[in-house]
Amino acid sequence: HVVDKTTNKISNICDNQQQQGGSSRVLASHPAVNLSSLDQTLTEVSHILIDCLEPLITKVLMPVAGKQLPGFRGKALVKAVLEALLVLVDGPLVGTADWSQVWAAIGGTFWVSRLSRDREARIRHLALSLLQRLIHPAAAATQALITHNWPDCVNRLVRVATDVCECYAVRAAAVTALAAAMVIPADVLQQQQQQQVDQQQ
Repeated sequence: HVVDKTTNKISNICDNQQQQGGSSRVLASHPAVNLSSLDQTLTEVSHILIDCLEPLITKVLMPVAGKQLPGFRGKALVKAVLEALLVLVDGPLVGTADWSQVWAAIGGTFWVSRLSRDREARIRHLALSLLQRLIHPAAAATQALITHNWPDCVNRLVRVATDVCECYAVRAAAVTALAAAMVIPADVLQQQQQQQVDQQQ
């Protein structure tokens, strides 16, 4: 029930955004329009979208990935949630730094790793596409989270990208994510390496 409400909310907001985008710009340019009211409305919508992150991740993706359900059980919902998250993080209403900080506070990256290995190609593609957003230079918080919690991430991306038995869409998503990983700041990598050394001692 919670997932249905959040996914529908994301879909409705994002569908209406493009329809209202042009008219909003026209209204904003009109001298009679209260710009502060318009900004407040956009801020409220942004908060609604950000509030969708936690239930989608913790109520669907983490449990499904954690149980490792056989076959295709529960996978339709997983695909819908992954698609909704991609719309959310790519949308113009929520800043990358904002959703990245909230996402990092939720924590947990094991589900991204497991879904990127799912038996269904569509889920692997969506998971790797989402991973690319998580390690994008503008998403500093989630980039640090992935770097710390999934040190083998880059090696995994290289294996997928060069796997001739993998479908082209999944390999392309891996290459795109790998390109994002290649611009991770050196200080972030050094910090992650130092933390690994400290844990081994």
